[in-house]
Amino acid sequence: MAREAVDLVELVENVVAAHSLPARAKLMHTELTLQARRCLAEPALLISVMDNLYSNAVHYGAESGNIRIHSYRHGDQVRIDVANSGEPIPAAEKNMIFEPFYQGSHQRKGAVKGSGLGLSIARDCVRQMQGELSLVDAPAGQVCFRITLPSAPE
Repeated sequence: MAREAVDLVELVENVVAAHSLPARAKLMHTELTLQARRCLAEPALLISVMDNLYSNAVHYGAESGNIRIHSYRHGDQVRIDVANSGEPIPAAEKNMIFEPFYQGSHQRKGAVKGSGLGLSIARDCVRQMQGELSLVDAPAGQVCFRITLPSAPE
């Protein structure tokens, strides 16, 4: 896969727009703080990863809750945090959520159910781009996933 400089602002705004109807239906507010505006990535893979994380934030997030996407430089890397208000992932499940087919105790509600593959595939995609996807500690009542990728010149 060929990595290239990706415009995070455009990519994130497009992903958020694609999920605007379900987010609005749950009265959710999305806040974008994109301090790092570019990273080295394969665009289609990064879109897939962001789509999975944002979709999960909408589906599992609290009604009338918040979703926050924050990007920033950390040394020669860019970190992209996708956080949502909602029930935290139980400590006993934190090591299993990236395993294929693992669905956890907080199942999706509604007609569309998950397969338990989304986070596993997302992590594989990020690793293909020489990055990492992790669940990071967040304040009470929040869940935060972090993508770490090589930075690109701004």
